[in-house]
Amino acid sequence: YEVERAADGREALEHLERLGSGGVAVVSDVVMPGMGGRELAEQVRRRWPGTPIFFMSGYTSEELIQRGLLGRDEAFLQKPFTPAALAAALGELVAARAEAG
Repeated sequence: YEVERAADGREALEHLERLGSGGVAVVSDVVMPGMGGRELAEQVRRRWPGTPIFFMSGYTSEELIQRGLLGRDEAFLQKPFTPAALAAALGELVAARAEAG
């Protein structure tokens, strides 16, 4: 994968606008300064429907679900994780979205 880094959600949207699409996938921390991951995901889904979105956080998925920051059916990986674990999880998400059409 070619990675575009962004400091926050607004910068991520700027990168995506320059690409002219949602990219292959969006990987975002749930909690970020400024525009957080939830708001970023909403913007991406409005502009580029079908773009896979993968969340990560130091918080557990249950904590994030209870706070309304993560849906039960959303792709998520808890920190810390290895680069191999991220690549595998992201590969599965992209493949599943490709199969879904």
